[in-house]
Amino acid sequence: METQDQKLLKFHGVDIVKVEFVSEDEFVAGKCAIDLNIDAKVYYPKERPNHFNIMMNVTVESENVFLLNIYSIASFEFAKNIDEEIKKNFINVNAPAIVFPYLRSFITSFTSNLGSTIPPITIPIRFFKGKMEEISSDTTEQIKEAF
Repeated sequence: METQDQKLLKFHGVDIVKVEFVSEDEFVAGKCAIDLNIDAKVYYPKERPNHFNIMMNVTVESENVFLLNIYSIASFEFAKNIDEEIKKNFINVNAPAIVFPYLRSFITSFTSNLGSTIPPITIPIRFFKGKMEEISSDTTEQIKEAF
């Protein structure tokens, strides 16, 4: 198997910007269903035309038992003069697929450290398709409100 460096897309990292956790009742394995919701949006900073951010909110919930919300912002950069179709694919498929494992790992680590509140949660792998909602805002406050 051969590998090569990806020169068209550069990943600058993901920041967990907010975590909310509420525990209401004891989690009983096998009796409590866990729901997962992933909301991803893309933002293009005007001052940096070859950059984009993926804003991803992951909610893990068991009704009347617990609620965990993770808010993150990931930063990416395109190579100059990249084809628009390739760019769209990177934004809507590749970038979320790069970000999501970081959030999966965070959720597992976080829930592992909750003691007996809930057991460690391992989120299944996800595949991303479709077009993400675009945020066209220029102010930090409006970006934060997008979550």
